[in-house]
Amino acid sequence: LERHRATLGATELRAGASAHVAEIVGIALEMAIEDRRPREVLAWAERGRAGALTPRATAPPEDPELARLLGELRVVAGEADAAAKRGDDSTGLLRRQAQIEERVRGRARLLPPEEGGGVQPTLDPVDLLAALGDRVLLEYVVCGEELWVIAGAAGRFTLRRACAVAQISSEADGLRVALRRLAFGSPVPQLREAARQGAYYARGRLQHLLFEPVRDLIAGRCRIIVPMGALHAVPWAALHEPGEAHVVAPSASLWARAAVAPPRKGPALLVAGPRLAEAGNEINAIAGIVAADRTPQVLTGAAATVDAVREAMG
Repeated sequence: LERHRATLGATELRAGASAHVAEIVGIALEMAIEDRRPREVLAWAERGRAGALTPRATAPPEDPELARLLGELRVVAGEADAAAKRGDDSTGLLRRQAQIEERVRGRARLLPPEEGGGVQPTLDPVDLLAALGDRVLLEYVVCGEELWVIAGAAGRFTLRRACAVAQISSEADGLRVALRRLAFGSPVPQLREAARQGAYYARGRLQHLLFEPVRDLIAGRCRIIVPMGALHAVPWAALHEPGEAHVVAPSASLWARAAVAPPRKGPALLVAGPRLAEAGNEINAIAGIVAADRTPQVLTGAAATVDAVREAMG
């Protein structure tokens, strides 16, 4: 499927093929979890993430005929969508769209595939454990209605059930609402106190649901957290005590690649945005940390204009 997806020149067609890839990954995860094989679960979870996080560039194809067909396809698809919204008959446009899609597939099959054949490299668990060192990996995986966590620490991987996914969604929603009310404030003391109590309760519940199953593995270690699905909405920084180091990464593979990469050259850019009461203090604190490695460029207050930030980012 990955090789087939690499031969497709249109983003729309690759997205359709990706749905089949995700289905196979889900089946493989379910089988690996049933057999309690943490390395297999990790490998398939990472393979599913890699396909989504390392997309092919969206530049137009170099083949002029394929580029022309794709342009025509987008025009016809747009006209068909507009006709459907107006309530007009779009049968002819949909038939034309199907014909162009078939021509796109035929043309794409004649072109050479992407470099590497579109197949994602296999995650090496030994290299990942070496990159972790004294840190602990917590990669969360959704299987059906259940949330599982793969913990990598002390040279081995462990698979444990965490909780039901619905519990995470409910508590994360409650914590975000409470934090938002506390951040923007309220003139009514009772509402402020209710928000504070709600935040503490939801925070405690999430800490228990997400960390308690692996409490014996994470004590005193920096946590590399790889969320999935509903967990992307969890405010992870709010779940850690002062002094508990953690990193939230989109995948273990990408984190490991970044961990061993040489540091970037050039100054760091630190910007405090407007209407954020504590942004200046936070930026100054970060600047003191960054200065140990390289001199940062700091833009705060009136100096943090759009033009200044755009020029500095360049």
